[in-house]
Amino acid sequence: MATVTGMTSDAITALVATLVQTGAIDAEGNLTLTTQGGQIINLGSVLSSVPSASTTVAGIIELATTAEITAGTDNTTAVTPEGLAGVTGPMQTSLNGKQASNANLTTIAAIVPANGDVMQYESGAWSHRTPAQLAADLQAAYPLVVAKLYSGSAYGNVTSGTVYVGNVDPGSGAVNGSVWFDTSGS
Repeated sequence: MATVTGMTSDAITALVATLVQTGAIDAEGNLTLTTQGGQIINLGSVLSSVPSASTTVAGIIELATTAEITAGTDNTTAVTPEGLAGVTGPMQTSLNGKQASNANLTTIAAIVPANGDVMQYESGAWSHRTPAQLAADLQAAYPLVVAKLYSGSAYGNVTSGTVYVGNVDPGSGAVNGSVWFDTSGS
């Protein structure tokens, strides 16, 4: 047999008034609930039962300031999108219009040339070369280049000349019609 329990409207109103409508944790960590009837219930501190957050434990964490984000030394605070934008926004503005990074630039940045060297892209890779190496590479790559020697009134073809590159004069041993690129700087 079923039992029927009845409630008056006053009893229902009194019951509804005890239902929790809102809750909040204040600055001291106290949980305060407010009922629909307006009664405030202070449950005390709840923070002591919640651990501090870490990379392996969910818990309470402090939000990082822009200064903390910029310093990059604090591993106990969290970065918010707004805080990150406060740091990267000015950085992005300073990078506008700059060359984007790519593999060639990275390779070139790692090369440590000697004084007087030149950059050359050869056999699919960047390298630094001496002027003599570059001259030899160019001579090998473009063997049909014919030097023109000015003879006082006209340019003529030089068929037996040699190209010398370096800081030492090849002297009297040079073939007639040769060209010397002096790299001594004097």
